[in-house]
Amino acid sequence: MISKSIKLKNINKQFDDVKVVHSFNLNIDAGEFVTLLGPSGCGKTTLLRMIAGLEHVTSGNIYIGNEDVTTTPPNKRDTSIMFQDYALFPHMNIEKNIGYGLKLKKIEKNIIKEKTMLWLKKIGLENYKSRMPYEISGGQRQRVALARSLIVEPGVLLLDEPLGALDANLRKNMQIELKKIHSEFGITFVYVTHDQEEALSMSTRIVLMKSGKIEQLSKPNELYEKPVTSFAAKFMGFANVFSINDLNNINNKNLVDYLETEDSHANKLCFRSKDIDFSISEQGNFRVISKNYYGDSHKFQVINSKDLIINLSTSDSNSSKITLNTKIDLKINSNKIVLLKG
Repeated sequence: MISKSIKLKNINKQFDDVKVVHSFNLNIDAGEFVTLLGPSGCGKTTLLRMIAGLEHVTSGNIYIGNEDVTTTPPNKRDTSIMFQDYALFPHMNIEKNIGYGLKLKKIEKNIIKEKTMLWLKKIGLENYKSRMPYEISGGQRQRVALARSLIVEPGVLLLDEPLGALDANLRKNMQIELKKIHSEFGITFVYVTHDQEEALSMSTRIVLMKSGKIEQLSKPNELYEKPVTSFAAKFMGFANVFSINDLNNINNKNLVDYLETEDSHANKLCFRSKDIDFSISEQGNFRVISKNYYGDSHKFQVINSKDLIINLSTSDSNSSKITLNTKIDLKINSNKIVLLKG
């Protein structure tokens, strides 16, 4: 398989009066695993469909390899797309579903048979080749859809939330399988999801999107550890985002006294709920207003006299002693603080 690069140059997409994608520029190297991450309605699936040729571009250019494919039909783009619902043909057995793309390309029957059997073995379903899609599990259907997408040896594989319909355990297993397949074949993957953990575990780079634009483009660890905006911080699990008027107070041991509710015009900082030292204290300035149990941790919300609410989490077994209205003394680890754009 020959992997291909992607270049999106000043892409705009508009449905009637609604702008869905705005002045979007992105370069993806051949062989990368790039994830388009963001909430529903941010434009990530529309962008994927434009790369595939299933949506027209309002303005701008799309390049796959060195070829401008902006107006090229989907079947001429050297891409393959895998949907969330798998889109398997219900009237065809597993073997015919996998080989369908080669049949469209008018490949000789004996070659189709040979390649189909090879892919059935790769996905561990060689004994299921005669079964119909409704006779196999969701995870097996997902593997069939993946084999059907890869058998045509595309330069780019586009994946539109392909794991969204799977249960949690199977989803994690398939994340591992997808990453293995990417490593083995080196195809350029462009993956759409709204699941942060999924994006972090598989991608070489993540495009975090908001309202049709790039909010942050980073390697997974950089996006997780050093978000640059309030939106990125909250989306990546920073439950605490605050304003602070004087940045000189960041290293103050009483930093919490200088924090204010987030203000769009002030300096902003964020920290994770697990990066706070706290203890039960009758002299504590905070009291617990909510408590939730998550198996491996407890999560709390605490409030002070200025109505400043801070989120805490801990795996300490002693946290079971904390109840509503328990007084808390807390200190923020300054080494874990991330400064955000104003």
